[in-house]
This record gives sequence, C-alpha cells and structure tokens, in this order.
Amino acid sequence: MESSSLKLGKVTYAPSPYPYLVLAMQRDGLPVNSGVRLPKGTVIDLIIGDGGARGDMTMGNLVNETYERALLKLKGWRLNLGTVSVVEGQDTTGREAFVVRQNPVAGDSVRTSSPIDLWIAPAGYKIPKE
Repeated sequence: MESSSLKLGKVTYAPSPYPYLVLAMQRDGLPVNSGVRLPKGTVIDLIIGDGGARGDMTMGNLVNETYERALLKLKGWRLNLGTVSVVEGQDTTGREAFVVRQNPVAGDSVRTSSPIDLWIAPAGYKIPKE
C-alpha cells in the first residue's frame, strides 16, 4: 500500500481458511475493485482472512490500555473493533485516550473475528463508584 501512496484504514477479520489473505478492500465502506486508480493518500480499509481460526478464546483485558495499544491487541487476537464510545462528559480530542470499559469483559469466551466494544476516556478519568 505504501508503494501506491495509500493509507491503511480499519482492518477487519473475516472467515477464511487462509490467514492474513486480503479478501476485500473498501473505501468509505464501498468495495474497491481491482485495477481502479485511487488518488494518493486515499484511506483503504482491509478485510483479512482469519485463517480458519473459528474457535472460542478467552477475552483478554483491555481496560487501562491506551486506545492505540488496545487496537494492536485486538488485531493480534484476531478480534474486530466494535463500537467505540467516549465516556459521557469526557473529551479525548488531542489527548491520549485509555480504555475504561470493554464488552465482552476480560475472561468471557469469545469467537475469533467477534466485535469488541470499547469505552474510552482521557488519562486520569476515574470510574464513578456505584
């Protein structure tokens, strides 16, 4: 992609017997067909094969990780990013964001390629006691 001056967007895993095979490319949620010329700097989302890893796994802990580190862990675990929510009343603009909640929670059984929802807040945010 770098040689084509394209930028990597979201990476999503999908069922495939071939690990890391690019199954599809998308631009703004629409398929990009082979041979189509795109402007330099275009952001391309990839759908990657999960290698047939369809088994269950135990969900790891992402709470207290930076948002960027959490994304790397999800990729390594072959899980997909679900919904990302900023904690109400918090602003992460221009600030490093941390994961303060996740669903499914650490220890739950999840299937590979499952979406994982994250709640993020800026450094120093304390979860209110109930």
